[in-house]
Amino acid sequence: MIKKPQPTEKLLLLLFSVLLLNSVGQAQPVLQYPESDSLKVMEEYRSLKASFTHAEAVKLFRAGDFADARELFGEILLQPGISAVANYNRGLCNLRLGNQVEALLDFGEAIRRDPQSEFYFGRGMLHYQRNDTTAALADFQKSLQGDRYEAESHIMAGQLHLRSRNFSLAGNAFGQAFNAEPENLTALNGRAITFLAAGDTAGALDGFAFSLETNPGQPEVLKMIASIHFINRDYQKLMETAGRILSAEPDDAATLNLLALAGYLQNNADTAQYWCNRAIDADPRHPQSWNTHGILSMLLEDYQRAEADFNMALSLSPAQYRSYYNRALARELLRNDTGACEDWQYAAKNGVKEAEKYVREVCE
Repeated sequence: MIKKPQPTEKLLLLLFSVLLLNSVGQAQPVLQYPESDSLKVMEEYRSLKASFTHAEAVKLFRAGDFADARELFGEILLQPGISAVANYNRGLCNLRLGNQVEALLDFGEAIRRDPQSEFYFGRGMLHYQRNDTTAALADFQKSLQGDRYEAESHIMAGQLHLRSRNFSLAGNAFGQAFNAEPENLTALNGRAITFLAAGDTAGALDGFAFSLETNPGQPEVLKMIASIHFINRDYQKLMETAGRILSAEPDDAATLNLLALAGYLQNNADTAQYWCNRAIDADPRHPQSWNTHGILSMLLEDYQRAEADFNMALSLSPAQYRSYYNRALARELLRNDTGACEDWQYAAKNGVKEAEKYVREVCE
């Protein structure tokens, strides 16, 4: 029997977390321009040469020449009485060059010399990238000593709590970010995402609706709402939301594929095939659409085509572990027991619970 696809909260949370991270962005360099206040800069750097070197390093950094910029910031740091900004900017150069440990040392020295909120926020972002939740939370908390990064620090704390599945603290952090900047859409969407991750789809829908009222021009939020309607099996609202999405993006493969899955779950194979074909035509590199096509091929008992469809899905996204489970079903019906067991074992190893039964009953 073919297993019907069951999108999980974990999958949706992963997709939404990526969107949230993209919205937050990365810490930007604290750049000070000598020409803006030459007397102050000369006093700060103790020499005219240092001020000009700093200006040249900033220019190189902005041009993407991080190696040479790092060398110039290093030259400045050899002189006495130098601003902590030079340490921080050299740390940013190291970060762009992939030298995370050196960047941490530079950020730490900048903070030791001048504990500015910007420096704490930048180091917190680096700890976040390194998956050091405790250190990142500590730095984001310290960055709140100034108000420049207040909303961003709360947002990043919320993201960390969300990653740890501490939904109460995540919701509180996003709420504080919203209080600091009521127009901050990332804060609004982050709170809605927290509701969704906690299994409260009604709260998530309310949150995303409020976000759209604040700014209607958010196609990704509409796609989230469509996904929630799919989870709730509210196909009428799914169609309405999908219509809004497709009126602006007729070739959005993810939305077209949702409609195909909805048709399949309603036992309407023709409708499912129509939307699935549209999804593949719109974007032949969308792996979920090929997985759906494979399921529909199984319904037609075209198991060779189904196996080919699942092969395509996995070539585009090897981490789509449910496609291994589905391909195993096709392979079993094609009497390829060895291949089927290999797929079920790999799927089970990567968290597909349905595969565990076949591993026990068929493969052992």
